[in-house]
Amino acid sequence: MLASVAAFELHFHLTRPITWFYFVLFVAEGVLFMATGMEVVAGGGVGTVARNAPFAIAAALLTFTALNQVIVTGLVGTSVLRDYQYRTHELVFTTPITKRDYLGGRFLGAFAIMALVHVGLPVGLLLGALVPRSGGTPLPPTAFLPYVTQYALLVLPTLFLTSAIFFAVGALTRSLFAIYTQGLVLLVVQLLTGTLLSNLDSQRLAALLDPFGGQAFSLLTRYWSVMEKGSRQIAADGFLLENRLVWMGVSLALLGATYAAFRFRAAPVVLGRAKAARDEGVTPAPAAVAHPGQRFDGAVWRAQVASSTRLAFWSVVRQPTFAAIVAMGIVLLLVSSRNVDVLYAQVSWPLTYTVVETLANSFLLLFILIVTLYTGEAVWRERQLKADQIADALPSGTSVALLETSRAWSSSRHSCSSSSRSSGCAFRRRRDTPTSSRRFTCVTSSASPSLRSCS
Repeated sequence: MLASVAAFELHFHLTRPITWFYFVLFVAEGVLFMATGMEVVAGGGVGTVARNAPFAIAAALLTFTALNQVIVTGLVGTSVLRDYQYRTHELVFTTPITKRDYLGGRFLGAFAIMALVHVGLPVGLLLGALVPRSGGTPLPPTAFLPYVTQYALLVLPTLFLTSAIFFAVGALTRSLFAIYTQGLVLLVVQLLTGTLLSNLDSQRLAALLDPFGGQAFSLLTRYWSVMEKGSRQIAADGFLLENRLVWMGVSLALLGATYAAFRFRAAPVVLGRAKAARDEGVTPAPAAVAHPGQRFDGAVWRAQVASSTRLAFWSVVRQPTFAAIVAMGIVLLLVSSRNVDVLYAQVSWPLTYTVVETLANSFLLLFILIVTLYTGEAVWRERQLKADQIADALPSGTSVALLETSRAWSSSRHSCSSSSRSSGCAFRRRRDTPTSSRRFTCVTSSASPSLRSCS
């Protein structure tokens, strides 16, 4: 039964055009890296090292794998959620299928698709190295082995981890929005470990905490010469081996927790103590309500806009994912602010412009995330809840829906910026100069008008 479920999941994804679109996209990334002068992030710039050298191949695989997790979350996360979306879960749960076969088959099929799609990265790098170059320095002869070994060492463990995370969130929360925000959460974790790496005392910790292995790879190859980067193979050793083993263990533990918490039932898993059920035997008497008259003047239109905006705003800020995004931004700000008073290797007081720049750099990605995801969430909310036909039948115009969406995401963005301002002001008050004034005013950052700091 497990093999049948895995084969079904594999066949389902292989027949979808989006799967092959991802594969072609990843091939194009590799070809463009080899054909253009595009730099990579992991391990530093390539510089004088040939782009088909083992070091450059490993750096490109690590960087592109981390970035691509933002767009491939739906491949694994929707494996279990799809049954609930199509309303076939009750039929599936009544069949004589065990939880091991159901979850194991879904995960194995989705993980195989993730591995197949990401094969496009080494294929693109190999094709880009084999394409004749019209100008510049020719590449040395291309070896096939580094593409295979580094894919197995650097990419597959990362895909196993991200697949376990995406699968667990999709199976337990059954929330499409939570699934599509996981990739950015992992990117924020990588940024945090990169900040920790700047402290010499936390190199080992940063290398172990990076789920993508980029920091461990950077430490492993930090003192390699140009000749070593051009010829030496990346081996499972030192920080890199420890990082891979730690996160493989985390992946297995996460899959075990998912197996233990999953239940064959329609309602998702609820953390904490469930609320006591209300007594349904007593039906309250209906209250007498006067029949309202219909009005369609300007006052009614303004009341509809205000009411719809409040509903959309609170439906956004009350979600646990919104609180998680804001919390990630605050944590990233606190970690980044450790060096806000260091300017050109000299310790100085945290001036206003340095705090503002830290706020802008820390919350820019989160603002983009909130605007992008929650705007789509507000537009698609009625259809996701299967209430779109009811909403379309209400006596409200299109302008109400448009203003509701725009004002709701604008208010949620400003609530996030308020958190960033409060964090910046608290940090500035804590580390302010003894001789400066204790008055704090809001200063608008030129980089982002919604970011403010205290002076």
